[in-house]
Amino acid sequence: MVLQNPETAKQIREIRHLHLLAAKSTLGLDTFLSPSILGFYCFILLENFMVFQDILQINGNPFQIAIRAFMSIVTLVQITYYLVSVNRHASYCYQNVYWLSFKNYSKEAKIEINIFLQQLGPSDIGLSLGKVCLITPEFISNLATLMLSLGLAAPGLNRS
Repeated sequence: MVLQNPETAKQIREIRHLHLLAAKSTLGLDTFLSPSILGFYCFILLENFMVFQDILQINGNPFQIAIRAFMSIVTLVQITYYLVSVNRHASYCYQNVYWLSFKNYSKEAKIEINIFLQQLGPSDIGLSLGKVCLITPEFISNLATLMLSLGLAAPGLNRS
């Protein structure tokens, strides 16, 4: 890296170091927590589906069904929020590099910053769901679509 301003080179090195630490930390966490996260989402989706079935069939006490539905949804929202916040905090250095790219630097510095931006990507680090997809804000919309699809398909599954 040939940069004329030593302060710029120092900032880029600090941000790269921050990115490396975030990537290593989340990779270790992901390796450790991946089976638990996958199991949680499988369990909670099945639980929500069964609660929805109970609501449609009016099986049991309506108050107990409402409490189960509320607890299940609150648990899903809370866990998903914290998993997404891990991704948001881990990709914090992307924002630093992005804002660094707006300052007036030499041509070499701008090229170095742009290359680093391309390497980073906005959400390349974080926890994943079974090492298949990262848990990001986009994941929430996919999860909501899946739950809505299951909910809309539930009445058709009861016909025997």
